[in-house]
Amino acid sequence: MSQNISDAGEWRTILSWDRVRRKSADETRQVELCQMMWALRHSVLLASLLNAVFSGGNASPLRIFAGYFALQVGAHAATRAFPARSAAIMLVDGALLAAAAWIGLPPAVVFLLVVAIWGWAATFRPVTAMTSYAMSVAVILISVREGNGPAGIFVLAFCLVGLVFMIRTIRLNIGARIAADRERLVAERIDAVMWEEIPGTPGALKVTAGAERLLGYAPSQWATPGFGESLLHPDDAEQGIGAFTQSSDRAVTIRMRRADGEWRWMESRVNQVTDNKGRPAFLVGVLIDRSEQVEAEREALAFGQLVATSPIGQMLLRCDKEGPVIFALNHTCLRILSLSNDAVGSRLSAHHGPAGELAALIARAPKSDPQFTVEFSGAEDRVHQVTMRKIDARSCSVDFLDITERVESGRKLHAQARQDHLTRLPNRRAFVEALEARLALPDKPSTAVLLIDLDRFKDINDSLGHETGDQLLCSIGRRILSRSRPTDVVAATWRRRVRAHSPRSDGRGGRASSGRVGRCDQSTGHGW
Repeated sequence: MSQNISDAGEWRTILSWDRVRRKSADETRQVELCQMMWALRHSVLLASLLNAVFSGGNASPLRIFAGYFALQVGAHAATRAFPARSAAIMLVDGALLAAAAWIGLPPAVVFLLVVAIWGWAATFRPVTAMTSYAMSVAVILISVREGNGPAGIFVLAFCLVGLVFMIRTIRLNIGARIAADRERLVAERIDAVMWEEIPGTPGALKVTAGAERLLGYAPSQWATPGFGESLLHPDDAEQGIGAFTQSSDRAVTIRMRRADGEWRWMESRVNQVTDNKGRPAFLVGVLIDRSEQVEAEREALAFGQLVATSPIGQMLLRCDKEGPVIFALNHTCLRILSLSNDAVGSRLSAHHGPAGELAALIARAPKSDPQFTVEFSGAEDRVHQVTMRKIDARSCSVDFLDITERVESGRKLHAQARQDHLTRLPNRRAFVEALEARLALPDKPSTAVLLIDLDRFKDINDSLGHETGDQLLCSIGRRILSRSRPTDVVAATWRRRVRAHSPRSDGRGGRASSGRVGRCDQSTGHGW
């Protein structure tokens, strides 16, 4: 019982869905079958009319045959002129047949005409087809009402056979409509060209409407043998041999020329259709536009090459509860972390050296920040700026930017800003910073500051020259440094006082002294 209910529900769904389908999809099939059924009906009526003429009977059947034949010709012409009104014309035609049967059309002729009506009516939607069948049964009953036709059991059997025929044909036509709509959907909405070989003409193809939309060539042009192969790119001619004439188990990507001259990448697949004896009948195939995919693959390959050869180290990590796992990295990153190519897939923390130090840095990184940056010393004593960015909850990227030169330059500038250029001793700024740092210690250690000044130093500069004075300052600085302890800070704070209290009378003393200090031989100085 449940199976029957399920089947009934399925049929209701199919019939409801079929009812809203495009009616224009049936017109071609209906018109083709209409020609056959009308030809059969015309032949039956013409034969009956000739038989009535030559049999020499009364004029009444002759007038019935002639009148109905004229109506049939008119209905046939209306069907050809207005194919969209075929269903209405068929129902009117059934009513005319019932009228003809009522006024005396012979039962044998009626039965033959009913068969032709059933053959045509079965191509329509289920409701229209069954309405036409019911009208045909009524016509048969009208024809045999006076008992001058076949026996009742024959009429019943004839109607039952017609009902089975109608139901089976309706099901077949629903399936045909579904297949036709799917084919139309593929032809109109998918960037592909479906084709089949015209039997007996190798290289001549029957293509779908997508051929003109994708490549710009009308379907009639493809019917010319060899037309498809003429569109192949010269560099793909060898690979594309047989793309339209030979079956293949693999897809082939080839370039084909559009009507506007543009080359498009097309994926070709060809299959062989066989007959009921397994012999090759004809070829079918599909051309799928892969241009965007090929271009994307080329861009991805170029980008991959760019990343692989980039001087910036780049690495992709997959993170879980046990720590980051190396998913991908370029050659620069391998060198920075002293890793080999087989490091992909391993845990970062499992490695020693720079890789292990990086794993520790990542473990200490703030979990809430989507990005953080830190300095990192990699292999070869190079300093890198490491930037880690979270991609999602389970992956992150790590970039290594070599900033060694920048760091060294910064260190030199920092040192130069805190060093006396003449004596190479710490200057006043470095001395003040060291003193403040010592005074800020928690245990407050005792600290002594000794200020040393040179008396009558101006006399030395005036009598022996500034160069001699500079050498004397460097010598005194070295002597004091040699007598100090490692924890002591010896700084040269005198230059400002010299320039303040020992100006020349011409007003150029400060500038002259600065110039001579800048020319002091660095070999006489003392470093940090």
